[in-house]
Amino acid sequence: MPFSLEALILAPLIVLCGFIVLGIGGFGSALVSMPLLALVLPIKLVIPLMLLLDFVGMITQGVRLRHDLDRREMQAVLPWMLLGMGAGVGALVALPATALLVILGSLILTYGIYSFRHRPDRKAVSRRWSVPAGLLGGLISGMFGTGGAIFAMYYSARIPDLLRMRATMSAVFLVTTGARLVLFLVAGLLLQREVWLAFGGLVALVPIGIVIGHRLHGRLTPLQLARTVSVLLVASGVSVLAKGLS
Repeated sequence: MPFSLEALILAPLIVLCGFIVLGIGGFGSALVSMPLLALVLPIKLVIPLMLLLDFVGMITQGVRLRHDLDRREMQAVLPWMLLGMGAGVGALVALPATALLVILGSLILTYGIYSFRHRPDRKAVSRRWSVPAGLLGGLISGMFGTGGAIFAMYYSARIPDLLRMRATMSAVFLVTTGARLVLFLVAGLLLQREVWLAFGGLVALVPIGIVIGHRLHGRLTPLQLARTVSVLLVASGVSVLAKGLS
């Protein structure tokens, strides 16, 4: 059997939870799911698996929100994001699994602590920040698929309307996941049999989680969502970091 009993029990629950978060907030499926999946599955299997699941999720989410897309804000980020992604996929192929776990755990822990501070009164930032946001978000997306945190920071400071921000992030993530699919295929990361077995067993949970998330969206305040996700990210970041250092 290619997967442990622990993975067979926990992976579906983790994926469902991740895509509920995506349905509520417009991003976060990989941020929530990937560090937890990395505790029960090999990291170099988890990364391409979450890419495939995210691609399905972003198509589902993008269809729902496509009419609220801010095209100018999306176009400002895209070229820099694609440049960063190429470097990120190269690093993913070259680095050993333990180093990837340490980097992933550190990033998740850092963002979890950062996002715990809810700052709704932040002033709008200049569009010039699209360059570093695109490069860094693309780099992290290329390595782990968790660059959504960077784009969320940038767009939340650029687009005051929550629905327009969610729609724009969803469109950016759809382009990101599509580009990563091509890069991962070229790099051979999608050729693992176990990746497709896991994808086939988990993909049905993606639309279910998104539908649940959309229904919960109106019942949770942004502060409640931020606090819940932050606590989960800090806990999972510490766990992944400990596994990478052990």
